[in-house]
Amino acid sequence: MSKILFYLIVKPVSLLPFWVLYLLSDAVALFLYSTGAYRKKNVIVHLTASFPNKTISEIRSITKTFYFHFCDVFVETIKLFSISEKEIMKRCKLINDEVLDSYYDAGQDIIVITGHYNNWEYMAALGPQVKHRFIGIYKKLKNQFFDQAIYRARTRFGVSLLSRDTARKTIRTSERQPSITMFMADQTFIGSKRDYWLTFLNQETAVPFGPELYAKRYKLPVFFLKIHKRLRGYYELELQKIDDHPDQLSEGLLTEKHTQILEEMIQEKPAYWLWTHNRWKKKRALSNSRA
Repeated sequence: MSKILFYLIVKPVSLLPFWVLYLLSDAVALFLYSTGAYRKKNVIVHLTASFPNKTISEIRSITKTFYFHFCDVFVETIKLFSISEKEIMKRCKLINDEVLDSYYDAGQDIIVITGHYNNWEYMAALGPQVKHRFIGIYKKLKNQFFDQAIYRARTRFGVSLLSRDTARKTIRTSERQPSITMFMADQTFIGSKRDYWLTFLNQETAVPFGPELYAKRYKLPVFFLKIHKRLRGYYELELQKIDDHPDQLSEGLLTEKHTQILEEMIQEKPAYWLWTHNRWKKKRALSNSRA
């Protein structure tokens, strides 16, 4: 059934030009916003808790903008199955890759942290734009066919992917070119034992502690990757250094720093974050994590 769905619907849709995909996106977004068919109640609850000073009208406006952006990201992700390297490079550019040159020349691996903001899937375009080997940590899908299909789409342009279940065993096992290891650090899971609790968007929040542990263990410089939406379907990526020596920071400070950068981005343009995800489902009482 998964193969039929992919080859009869998903792949053909990915071949459509962007202007047709955006017509489809608008229609779906209007339906979802008008009917509340996909987690609209959750989105409003999360926005209201995150921005207690905003009016009901402002929350509704952000919610509507969010659904139109969310559907754009969805069709843009489908496009990954057939988009050319030339096209994706035009639509997703790293604007300050030169900040990495000295690290590459020194043979230095680095950590990059980011979140589910704007179109994180188009980071597949980073492979040809950096000298480092670019490695993304991802969570496997339960559906094996779609997991492999998405894996192939994400790695078409030179990005390497490692599942979070095996990453620690395989990232640094042999001599190779210097690497960038990227972590998505704005989602955590009920079963995770590596959380750091802090206040994020006005709420007590469990933030994954793995990126900090990894950066300190291997003494790697850490950057945050900002994703800016310039036009519909066009994004700019910008690297912001957090610290060259995370092993010298007090416990939790690195996690607080990268979370603060993400929070500032969300506060500036809140509609571009992934509000449908139940970010605050995990409560402190369920965690044995650091406080």
